[in-house]
Amino acid sequence: RRYFRETLMELDRRSKQSLMIITDFILLPVALYLSFLLREGLQYSSFYFRDNIILLLAVPVLTIPFFIRNGLYRAVLKYMGSQVIIASLKSITYACILIGFYILFTNNTVISIEVIIIYWFVSNLMTIGTRYIVKALLYSSDLLKKRVAIYGAGRAGAQLIDNLKASSEYIPIAIFDDSKNKWGTVIN
Repeated sequence: RRYFRETLMELDRRSKQSLMIITDFILLPVALYLSFLLREGLQYSSFYFRDNIILLLAVPVLTIPFFIRNGLYRAVLKYMGSQVIIASLKSITYACILIGFYILFTNNTVISIEVIIIYWFVSNLMTIGTRYIVKALLYSSDLLKKRVAIYGAGRAGAQLIDNLKASSEYIPIAIFDDSKNKWGTVIN
């Protein structure tokens, strides 16, 4: 695990972005296939795969340009926040609308609107989830960080905790305050 982590962290930014694009190119068709399985069941899986191979391949081709446009690949995993979630939600929503039009205009009776709705949830979960899993694997080396305690459980203490959690050197483990009202509380 350590070698894998170090190898990924040593990659340049372009390589990391390319790796995420390749991952999305694989995950999006898997999400569509899982959505169909969740809606229709296993007995139709080979029928669905054979008759909709073009749609399975088209899903990442439709979605990844939206990911690029909405800045999903510009997000730095170490510091990512709600922007990743918003970019994914917007991009996959646009792609689902296009897929819906495709179904409407081609009279595709195999894929129902329910499959597209399930796909929206599954693909967002997979897209956002993979990024947070990779972030956890690469940057949650809390054991290597210096453990620190903070004095002051007020607003400044909470802000300091947020800043230290983003730090690659320190991890806050305790907070002290002279106010008895704040004893036993949890901050971040």
